[in-house]
Amino acid sequence: TMVTLVILLLVSWFNSTADIRRVQAYAKAASISTTWEEAGFPAPTVAEQTASRDFARLAGEQTSLRTNNFATAPRQIDPANAAMGEHIAAIPARFWQELDVAIDALPTTPGCLYERVSLFSKFEFIQWQRELVRLQAERLQCCPVAELPQHVARAIRLCHPMRNQSLLQQMVDLSCTAMVSSAMTSRGSEMTDPALRLAVADQLRHLHQILWDASRDASRGETASTFLMYADPSEMFRITSPSASGSTWEGIRNSLRYPLRRLVFRLNRERDLRHIVDKQIAFAAAIDGADLIPRVQAIPKPVASTAWLADLAGCWPFYFYDDITPMYIQRLVKQQLVLSVLIADLTNAALPTDSFSATGAALQPVERQGAVIGWYSVGPNGTDDGGKPSTDFGIPLRASFGKPLFADEPVLVPTPTPTPTPTPKP
Repeated sequence: TMVTLVILLLVSWFNSTADIRRVQAYAKAASISTTWEEAGFPAPTVAEQTASRDFARLAGEQTSLRTNNFATAPRQIDPANAAMGEHIAAIPARFWQELDVAIDALPTTPGCLYERVSLFSKFEFIQWQRELVRLQAERLQCCPVAELPQHVARAIRLCHPMRNQSLLQQMVDLSCTAMVSSAMTSRGSEMTDPALRLAVADQLRHLHQILWDASRDASRGETASTFLMYADPSEMFRITSPSASGSTWEGIRNSLRYPLRRLVFRLNRERDLRHIVDKQIAFAAAIDGADLIPRVQAIPKPVASTAWLADLAGCWPFYFYDDITPMYIQRLVKQQLVLSVLIADLTNAALPTDSFSATGAALQPVERQGAVIGWYSVGPNGTDDGGKPSTDFGIPLRASFGKPLFADEPVLVPTPTPTPTPTPKP
């Protein structure tokens, strides 16, 4: 009877959600959403679903030069070469017209791709968004200078076509932003008209704000999906199930460890969720990327309950969100810093301060042959290493950076010579 009672109590505790409700009360007191209903993401409309299908179709019709033959493409910030010009010229005008129409049809306020996000979401958007942005970025590198503002505007829409409901969507947006900012850097010397420079700068300023607003959406969505996952035993099963192993003994050991892994997650669930809420509080309170970094760093790391059990189970006691957040914040701050430098360069304004510097120090110049070719930040480690690509963060403007220091001449990669097609014998 006692054994049965203990088992029933253990099962009841394991499946209870009292700890989740305690964290939700803590989050509500700080005006932080923990459910999809509270996050306020509307369900996708028919028009938004149609737009997604149209973009997927268009991405399947054409590929960028970097996708099709990366070795023949120029460095991302270098001007278009002959191979890129030929590739873009060979794309039918009909394709560009259809792409422009699809982009222009997007609503002014981005809609949603999903009603809610979970581990079962397939994220099909990743392939079509990245490929279309690559195409549009190469179009930016090849189009007449006078057309840059209109093509930049469409590239920005592709960088953020739908609201971000997960950190993964935001990471893709940041990757796409890097492609567009590199394309604009490659045209810097050609943009001599002051009015055109101001127009492009305004577009990039808009993208800078989009990234920041989208980061808050992503944070809300990530928190909602995490709470949903932690409350669902089947979702917990997916993240605690042992990986497949070719070793029989390793497979047996993983199977024996599995109940312990589920126990470790359940014991630390409240600590983990509270930690995630604290991060969303930091996102909601931060005014910009430079402010966000110290806020997140100031959040105490949770101390695992029964850490010895986690070691025995061979698993980490906390969710991977704790690992992905620093990387995500770094990418967000880097891309916003790049955009700020481009905007300052286009408008002859003062450079932004270094967002990664604890003291808000100035960005450092990268000089080659007596000319400033770009700038660098101390990077995520906060230490000025003299312009080393491995630790500092470089922002090239006039020429590609080199190694082992940004100021060094880059190693030129020879363009492969096309293999001639043999003439068929008669």
